Amino acid sequence: MANRPNNFGELATIPTLSGTYPVDRCDAYRHFAAECVQLARTMDSSRDRSIMLQMALVWSRLAEYAAKTAARKDCTEFISPASVDGNPTQHIG
Repeated sequence: MANRPNNFGELATIPTLSGTYPVDRCDAYRHFAAECVQLARTMDSSRDRSIMLQMALVWSRLAEYAAKTAARKDCTEFISPASVDGNPTQHIG
């Protein structure tokens, strides 16, 4: 399988016949989910197929979570504590 990054937003690498290529975490997780589905199709045992499909579901959910986390991170990077006129917001306590 590919190298898995430690933090959201980092790139992972997906193995190919000609080497590896970088992808973001969401794409890497989707790739692993697709790999599990492909492997499930090759298995004779219904138990093994079921396990592989469950793994695919976990990878898919992880991809969704990573996408939501990345989207939240992107949103918070654009939000600053400054008011509309550019002056810092003051808290009255």
